[in-house]
Amino acid sequence: MRNTVWLVTSSGIEIVRLILSVAFVFATLGAPATAFDGSDLLQMCEQPELSHQRGVCNGFVLGVSSGIELGSLKAGYAAGLPEDQWDSMKRYGQTVAGYCEPEAVKNGQLIDVVVKFLKESPEHRHENAAILVAMAFTSAFPCP
Repeated sequence: MRNTVWLVTSSGIEIVRLILSVAFVFATLGAPATAFDGSDLLQMCEQPELSHQRGVCNGFVLGVSSGIELGSLKAGYAAGLPEDQWDSMKRYGQTVAGYCEPEAVKNGQLIDVVVKFLKESPEHRHENAAILVAMAFTSAFPCP
């Protein structure tokens, strides 16, 4: 019992954290780096509606959409557009992003657009899934 007292001290906890951190790093070094590509995304998006994989598909597509929107707004801000001119920033951002998502678009529609694009473009499925989502949006929602 006396030998385990160091575990409950603050320095003992720090040592355990360090050991676990190092173990985690070494455990992941042997893992191959794999990209999440269009084939992976399509497979997940074609799963039953309430499945875990379909949830990953939905979250991924909507996350890319939100990320592009945020990046677009940041581009408008960086270009010097005033923060109180939200519409101007959004239009500028859409121009930068290369597509103009309709205001009334539903989440399910965004996912349908991506699935359609992936099915109709098998030559691109090996590419990064996030880039393919952006390509699908650009194809479906061109700016006027």
